[in-house]
Amino acid sequence: MSKTHPQMESGGNASFQTSATGTAFTALAAQACTQVTVCNDTGTKLEVQQDGAGTAFRVHDNSYYTFFGLRNASQLAVRRADAGNVQVTATYRWEA
Repeated sequence: MSKTHPQMESGGNASFQTSATGTAFTALAAQACTQVTVCNDTGTKLEVQQDGAGTAFRVHDNSYYTFFGLRNASQLAVRRADAGNVQVTATYRWEA
């Protein structure tokens, strides 16, 4: 049985920094894509909210998660799960 994998035409790596106001979400940079993988090596849990509403999804430290079904990376916004004011920087990969 053969498995097929999605074929992406383009992709790139970027980073984001959480807000200095711990409760505020920071949107990822605008980039047309169909999926984004958030890599969390910040030392704290992150929360990712999609389309500015709803329950945020936690990405634990030393882990990653891929968000599918996107039109743009800016649909995702990130903050520290502990709402701390110390900014952290993490990376992500977008693919289209």
